[in-house]
Parts: sequence; structure tokens; C-alpha cells
Amino acid sequence: HKYKFWHCGFVVEHIEKRFLAWYPDAKIKVFKLTVTEEEYTAIKKELQVFIEESHRYKYNLKGIVTLLFNKGYSDADAYFCSQFVYEILSNSKVFCLGKRTCCVIPRDFEKVEEILYEGTVKSFYEEMFKKKGVKKIS
Repeated sequence: HKYKFWHCGFVVEHIEKRFLAWYPDAKIKVFKLTVTEEEYTAIKKELQVFIEESHRYKYNLKGIVTLLFNKGYSDADAYFCSQFVYEILSNSKVFCLGKRTCCVIPRDFEKVEEILYEGTVKSFYEEMFKKKGVKKIS
């Protein structure tokens, strides 16, 4: 099923269609990370590779399970969410923790500059996209 994470690969999330509809009370954090124009370009290039090759990627369920035992499992074509984000940022030379990507957990991102938002998906959507008129990042 395309909406069960263990069957998914790389997907572009749509907050209105999926998270807001299915998980409005899910807790999230949004972080700020200042980057140079060159770093931003590098991030976009890294993302473009994933988008163009999205059919190759799958969810790293083994990686999640091995994290429970403080191990970490790496597969060149499999990622869990924090692993994917860290892969993009570290390959772009923007954010480095000195950890293997398969060992990065969401809490590790609290080391970035600032938490911009902490709360529910529904509140985030209402505050950022509806009330403030913030445009989506392209």
C-alpha cells in the first residue's frame, strides 16, 4: 500500500493531503538552519538526485529496528526520515554530526540554530500557511 511507510520509497510529502488529513495531532518540530547560496544550491542538487531516482529508494525499516539496539543498519538505497535529511545536509557540507547517517535520530537535529516551531501538524499548518501567508519552499 502506498501510504504505509514500510512499503514506500522516496515520496514528496503534501501536508494538506496526507499529514493534515491523517495525523492532525502528530507532534512536529521545525528547525532553522542558515545556509549560504552555495550550500542551498548543493542541497537542491542532492535533492534532485533523490527525486530523479525516486524509484530506487525504499524505507530503511531494518535501520529503525537496529537503532533500538544502538547499532544502525545502512543500505545504499534505503533511508528513514532523519537518515535521509542528514544524508542531504552532510553531503552538502551544511551540517555534520560526525555520526553515520544510519545512526542519526530526530533529536540530533536539535543541535541546529533554532527551533522555529514545536506543536501539532494542524497548528503548524494554520499558523504558517494560513494566517501568516508563508509560501511553500520550492
